[in-house]
Amino acid sequence: MSTFRYISNCIKVPFVCIWNSIRFILGKAENIHYLVLTIAILVGGLWTLYTFDALQMKYKAEQDLENAKSDLNKVHLELKDLQDKIDGTDSSFIEIKSQQFNYKQDRFGLIINVLVQNTGTNDVDMSWDYTPLTVYHVESRNGDEQKLTNKLTPQIYNGISDGNKSILEKLFLFVGAKKELSFFVEVENPGLYYVLFSANINGKVVDKMKVLNKNGVWFSSKYIFISPQKSPEFETYIKASTVFSK
Repeated sequence: MSTFRYISNCIKVPFVCIWNSIRFILGKAENIHYLVLTIAILVGGLWTLYTFDALQMKYKAEQDLENAKSDLNKVHLELKDLQDKIDGTDSSFIEIKSQQFNYKQDRFGLIINVLVQNTGTNDVDMSWDYTPLTVYHVESRNGDEQKLTNKLTPQIYNGISDGNKSILEKLFLFVGAKKELSFFVEVENPGLYYVLFSANINGKVVDKMKVLNKNGVWFSSKYIFISPQKSPEFETYIKASTVFSK
């Protein structure tokens, strides 16, 4: 049947034409079903593959970011370490030693030697207004409550000039250098005493502490106990002591 005749029949008998079209479509429905299903599977597979690749790329990007952050932190630490080496370190070792003796009938003599050593990589420059050393008598109660009384401030001398004692007001130590400062005080009563060494920072250390918004001092302290029992004679200790030289 020609196409023209088919169209003419459809015009004359439209119901028959529609029914034939439906039968044709139903006859091909199974094939269309499989075609649509195949297309859906292909599309789903492609979408799954795309999503998997995207997730893999995201995971790899996150790992790369974490590795980059870790490497950056290492670089910062290395730069800080390098900068610290360039700037150098400022540190010192301060040790307080003491020796008591029967100085007078009603008094004890106390010699205090302070060893100061530069343990950093920069020169140490310290100073004080009057003296770096202070000695307090300690009164205690209730186990941990303390009261510091009878303040003593012995000075350190670096010689005699024109008959007058020359007072040392500064101390400078090159890298690795050490010096011993010697002080003397009289105390009336035996018991517990608190010895405090405190000196001002100078030079570049001041600028470093300002950056940190802190106040720095060279500091060391020690408790000593003066026994009421007989102690070594003063002359014997002097012979064994180290002579201070500036």
